[in-house]
Amino acid sequence: MERRNFLLGAAATLTATAATAEPAQARPLERQPASLGVTGRDFPKVCGNLGNHNYSPLKQITARTVRRLGGAWHVNLEGGSTSAAQQSTCVVENGVLYVQTTQQNVFAVDGRTGAIKWKTNLGSKQTNSRGVALGEGLVFSTSGTNFVYALKQDTGQIAWQRQFITDGEGGGDTGGCDPQNGQCGASTSGTG
Repeated sequence: MERRNFLLGAAATLTATAATAEPAQARPLERQPASLGVTGRDFPKVCGNLGNHNYSPLKQITARTVRRLGGAWHVNLEGGSTSAAQQSTCVVENGVLYVQTTQQNVFAVDGRTGAIKWKTNLGSKQTNSRGVALGEGLVFSTSGTNFVYALKQDTGQIAWQRQFITDGEGGGDTGGCDPQNGQCGASTSGTG
């Protein structure tokens, strides 16, 4: 409740200030650095590219052609289970879709056929995942027990794994956050 009152007060102050302020001069937006990439056929991370464009500039889909779109294939990951919500976003590279499910499985799916190329399990604790990221031939993901994984993009084999929070970090009076390094959560025994 205290946070809500603070936010409401801040919003009221900003609204009052904006109403009495001089109109801001429109400034041109800075160009995005080339190092962030451009969107195209591939979406190597959730939101598209490193600049978070979140759209595709492909020209084949327009306001006139969108009505002709339809499904090319359908696949039921996790056997079509609806026992847990799936909230992960697919990423795509070279015609392969990569997605992680609530059941802690990462899938590579052929974008042309819907065939599952590989499946890798990262743990047994069900947890919502927002998605994986791609880079340097690896698929990066996390497990529900605070591990980050790098999977080989072509096979799904685990290339390496690291624990996010190590013993002694977080918990106690800090509410699960370590004030020294800003990490939140708690480690668990096991490997994912």
